[in-house]
Amino acid sequence: MVTHYDNTAQQTLWLSIYLPMLPVEVFTRGLKPEDTSRPIVILAQRKVRFLNPAAHARGINIGSSLDTAFTLSSQVVSFERNEQKEFSTLSHLAQWTYQFTPNVSIRAPDCLLLDISGCLKLFGGLENLKSRIQQGLTKQGYESVLTTNMTPMAALCLATSNRKQQVEKDNTGTDENGSCVAYVTKSLESLPVDCLQVDKKIIESLQQMGIADCKALFALPQSGLNRRFGIYFVDYLQRLLGEKPDPQKFINPEPKFVNDVTFLADINNTASLRFPINRLISELAEFLTARQLATNHLSWSLSHRSHGDRNFNILLANPVNEHDMFMSLTLLKLEQINDVKEIDNLSLAVNNLFPAVNISGDLFHGTPFQQNNSVKGQQQQTDMLLNKLRTRLGPGSCYGLSAANDHRPEKAWKPVRLDQKDYWQPDQIGMTSAPQPARPMMLLSQPKPLPGTCSFSSAGNVTGGASVKTPFQLSSLHSSSRKAKHQLTLLKGPERIDFGWWDEDDLSKVITRDYYVATIDNQGSLLWIFQYSNDKRWYLHGIFS
Repeated sequence: MVTHYDNTAQQTLWLSIYLPMLPVEVFTRGLKPEDTSRPIVILAQRKVRFLNPAAHARGINIGSSLDTAFTLSSQVVSFERNEQKEFSTLSHLAQWTYQFTPNVSIRAPDCLLLDISGCLKLFGGLENLKSRIQQGLTKQGYESVLTTNMTPMAALCLATSNRKQQVEKDNTGTDENGSCVAYVTKSLESLPVDCLQVDKKIIESLQQMGIADCKALFALPQSGLNRRFGIYFVDYLQRLLGEKPDPQKFINPEPKFVNDVTFLADINNTASLRFPINRLISELAEFLTARQLATNHLSWSLSHRSHGDRNFNILLANPVNEHDMFMSLTLLKLEQINDVKEIDNLSLAVNNLFPAVNISGDLFHGTPFQQNNSVKGQQQQTDMLLNKLRTRLGPGSCYGLSAANDHRPEKAWKPVRLDQKDYWQPDQIGMTSAPQPARPMMLLSQPKPLPGTCSFSSAGNVTGGASVKTPFQLSSLHSSSRKAKHQLTLLKGPERIDFGWWDEDDLSKVITRDYYVATIDNQGSLLWIFQYSNDKRWYLHGIFS
């Protein structure tokens, strides 16, 4: 007999999710209801390796050639098996199951293992948890078999054999004697040996020895199995029964969303993509809700086996989780795409994910007493307007404005991208509350020299003002009076700005500016003018009014 070691002190409960139709479902899960009756086969080396129930009903079997399949049904749709796509789908489902437990392990090519020991109470017990997971997988278009056991390998064997435990167990998962190993042993006794996850040659040797089920295998001494089949087989049996630890590699908790829909027939009109787009966005919204996340960037890809991919992005002003907003912006962007002739696959990828920030909504929303000016409603309206503008006009069409950490007027502000929001905030205490010098609303991109050599009259709070000697011609301000001469009166100043010498190629260049507020006589227009400390020429830099 095999010697068992009781390790009930470290008991865990494992849930295995087996996806027997995954090679087929990666191509068919987005089918319309009218297409579910079409026979679909998955090929490898021109042989049928997987098929859907409709193909089986028409007499097509595993191992049949493609010619045989078309002989039995002219409506057969065939795909080459895509193991990379299967693993990508398995990784996506692993991220989806992360909402139930952080301990999720991928067992390629078609299984997931979940350590659910710590989440049973949260989801109302084992049966409720299994039901919730299975319903979620079915909604996404995947057939699944869920089984539990005390070791990951045992749960995996039960799932792939499509059998359920026949042992009465309590909430701890042990048998009536409290032994985890005894429970696992008894739960696997009826399984045939070909359900074990070992080399096929070992299975064949066991069957030739007359060992047909696991009960007979477990009765053999480990020393004899070690001599005949090697230490790795015995190590597998010990991990299977829980006699030694079996640590699993869990997925990276960093969230990401990648999913796609494949079409049985080529799509020639982008308007036909509304249904699959809605499906992918619904799955994204559920994923974000389950993980308490939001996103501001959706990456779509339209592909065809005979053409290159056509990619487009949806950029949002703020990270959100709004199904209607995602759908509206995607359809708006899709209307602008007219260079795609054929599509056989639609994919959605989201990598920019942020923790969701929930704004309290209106307590009376949906009732006659709801508030029309709630903070959440105003934020949603503002975001939708900005998002529509950026989607229709392009990502560079809308910017915010921010002060910049620079005293030079032409560099004292900067445009801010809505997806970055890198607004500058003063780091000195009291800097924002201190009175700031007046700045004009209209600032010229480049200062313009005022024509002529002039002197100005001074009035008000001006230091060093001079009386007017010669009026000057201000032809750049008023086209209607280009030949008229205007006299400026200095009202306030000077304000000295001496900043940015490190940006100059010539360090000897004088950059000191003295700014004044001036007015045009008899008109009331306020101008912002300056002159360099070593040059008496005047420059116009802005207009107040």
